[in-house]
Amino acid sequence: MTSQNTSLFKASNRGKIRELTESGQPAEVLQSLEQRGICVDASTYKLLLRRCTHTRNLMEGRNVHLHIIKTGFKPDVYLLNALLNMFCKCGSLLEARKVFDTMQVRDMISWTLMLASNLVHMYVRCGSLVEARKVFDAMQERAAITWTFMLAGYAKQGLNQEAFKLYEQMAERNVVSWNALIAGSVQNGNYEEAFKVFDNMKVRDVISWSAMIEGYAEHGPYERALEVFQQMESHASVKPNTVTFIGLLKACANQASQQSARLVHTWIAAAGLESNIRVGNGLINMYAKCGSIKDAYNTFNTMPEKDLVTWSAMIVGLGQHGYAREALQLFHELISEGVKPDGVVFIGVLSACSHAGLVDEGLQYFFSMSRVHGISPGDEHFGCVVDLLGRAGHLDEAEDFVNKMPLSPGGATWGAVLGACRLHGNVKLAERAAEICFKLEPQNSAVYMSLSHVYATAGLWNKATSLRKLMKERGIKKEAGRSWIEVANKTHSFRSGDTAHPQIAEIWSELDNLTTEMEEAGYVPDTRWVMQDVDEHKSRQILRCHSEKLAIAFGLISTPPGSIIHIWKNLRICGDCHTASKFISKLRGREIIARDANRFHQFRDGMCSCGDYF
Repeated sequence: MTSQNTSLFKASNRGKIRELTESGQPAEVLQSLEQRGICVDASTYKLLLRRCTHTRNLMEGRNVHLHIIKTGFKPDVYLLNALLNMFCKCGSLLEARKVFDTMQVRDMISWTLMLASNLVHMYVRCGSLVEARKVFDAMQERAAITWTFMLAGYAKQGLNQEAFKLYEQMAERNVVSWNALIAGSVQNGNYEEAFKVFDNMKVRDVISWSAMIEGYAEHGPYERALEVFQQMESHASVKPNTVTFIGLLKACANQASQQSARLVHTWIAAAGLESNIRVGNGLINMYAKCGSIKDAYNTFNTMPEKDLVTWSAMIVGLGQHGYAREALQLFHELISEGVKPDGVVFIGVLSACSHAGLVDEGLQYFFSMSRVHGISPGDEHFGCVVDLLGRAGHLDEAEDFVNKMPLSPGGATWGAVLGACRLHGNVKLAERAAEICFKLEPQNSAVYMSLSHVYATAGLWNKATSLRKLMKERGIKKEAGRSWIEVANKTHSFRSGDTAHPQIAEIWSELDNLTTEMEEAGYVPDTRWVMQDVDEHKSRQILRCHSEKLAIAFGLISTPPGSIIHIWKNLRICGDCHTASKFISKLRGREIIARDANRFHQFRDGMCSCGDYF
């Protein structure tokens, strides 16, 4: 073939390639060229990569890259730069870096493409947004990923105005940049901003939807996470992934809704993700926090693969539900399986011992951390031991243990001392512990309320009143006690003395009947749990309308006889409500499962799973 004919042949091929490129996807173009026997050269690859870059089609860009590798084509620096450019502008800096690392020859364009993005990314990750912005502003050309780094940096630090100003300057807005704004806004609890972005998105991918679900799961309102998922399901083109379901599982765990938990489990099964280890771990945690420890254990037993998180979630769950011996047995199974425990597992083990009063066993496990397993105990572990000793009434030993700690005791440790003083009425030690807690956590209302309770129980009303006055002066508000119960897929909320519920008259009537029946059976109201200096009659009235009792009474009149009543509370259950719940379970033949801020209580036939050790 003459040189003139060769030139005409190449020109003809280039025309066909351009025609194919404009009408089809790069993968289809490459396949078509192979079928026609047309050799793919560097210029063809660059043409295809340019199209992928222009359309921000990362998947097709990967296909072109894969074709280069499979065919054994030796790319020059210009083609490699085209690959770098495509990966950077499509938002995959990791893949760009992999290409960069394989380049034997790099020119100024190669370095510019990588350093224009990496330097900004580095400053953003370090929280140095001023420096990041200086580099950003000095760049003559910016890839989409660079814009995304800056947007994410602003959003994560709550600088929403700066983020949106920058966003408005973007010539090319893609789903990655939208997602960066959503994720950053959600992480800071700025839902209004996140919604603005989310609602304005023309195209939403699974990352966008999952970010919104995760935000609600983390910050609430938790039920909105399920609503967002159901909206997502109406878009056939978007399929939920592992991250989506982990967010939903977290929302159900925080909401403590068994109905929602079972619904989400159904969705997971339909998506074929039950065997996924991260999803399985989320299921265990969800069921345990929703009060269904049997479902948690069934999930644990049926998981084809378990990691340390799996074991840890199950041990913690068993301990919180009062199954201390079962939790410790599971810990020994973990060891026999050759799994190395970590600090989180030991928090679960020590907490289980503390809740069950297993002082000797708990101390043995604590000392085995460093001696046997090479784990240095942290503040939480020391706090667990203090709680273990304190709950058992060994207050002097608990204080001595704190004073001999090798690290400076934190708020959790001294808080455990104060909690033990509240339980056993040790005023002097309570004052010493509270004084330290005030310095460590000056805005923690729980410290003030615990000390106030110690004073009230000891009849030191002047001191209790002074402490409440101090709270007011410092602008510290007590968290109001609230209890929830879910009936017929609707969550009902109650506060102490609530009168707002539409069925409040029926609830009060049920409480009157219950009080009469309980007193006939031997119940005596424990007025030590009343934090006000009032007479006996008024104290009994205050106890009668605690939020736990209102929720249980509503459950009794709203659910079928014999069914389990599930309630949850934001604070620790009071001793009088604990006693009343035992009487109610026996008198009405109901199992009552109550989740408070610390653990679960399963009341059945006049007994509690905690053995009255709480």
